[in-house]
Amino acid sequence: MQDIGERVHQILTTFYNGENAIICDNGVGNVLMIDGSPLQFDFVDSVEPRLRDSVEDRKIKFLNDVMDLFFEVQRYVALYEPEYLATIDDSDDVENVAQGMETMELT
Repeated sequence: MQDIGERVHQILTTFYNGENAIICDNGVGNVLMIDGSPLQFDFVDSVEPRLRDSVEDRKIKFLNDVMDLFFEVQRYVALYEPEYLATIDDSDDVENVAQGMETMELT
C-alpha cells in the first residue's frame, strides 16, 4: 500500500509540484467550466472557458477528478500506513495529507 502512496506522491511531485509542472492549482472554485461550474485545477496551457471546446473542458474535469482521487489515495495510505508520511519530503504535502485524514473514518 505504501508503494501506491509513493507512486502517487511521485506523480504529483513531477506534474503538480515540480519545476516543470503542468498542473495549476487555482484555488477551489476558481476554474470555471463552459457550463459555469467551478473547479480547482487546470493545465498551464488551459484557455479561458469562452475559448475552450468540449474536449478541453472534459480534460479539465478529468484532471480535477484524478487530483481528488490522488489526494484521497494519499490520505488513505497515510491512515493505514502511518510511516508513509515520513517518506513525503515536502512539508506542505504532509500537512495537506494530515488535514485530509481528519475527515476520514476507519472502516
